[in-house]
Amino acid sequence: DADVVLSGFVNLVNIQTISVSEPDVADERRVTVSIDLKLTKKDGSTVWAAKGLSDFEEYLVDTDTEQTDANRRNAIRVLSRRIAERTVNRFSDDF
Repeated sequence: DADVVLSGFVNLVNIQTISVSEPDVADERRVTVSIDLKLTKKDGSTVWAAKGLSDFEEYLVDTDTEQTDANRRNAIRVLSRRIAERTVNRFSDDF
């Protein structure tokens, strides 16, 4: 059993078009993610918490929907890594 547990909640996943080549043809989109995190002890008391950690990343839209999906997943991977790095820095700054 762990002394503390990190838990979280995804508040927002938003995708918006940021570049178009024609009125109804998206060239680039932005995915935004926002999360809340909490570190709790076994007794349920909160050791550390952060609300509204967010980031965004752009990705290209392809005529191949599978490629667009892969680009979106990669963008989420990139922004998730940045959120994780900021979380570790923020967490260590608080202690």
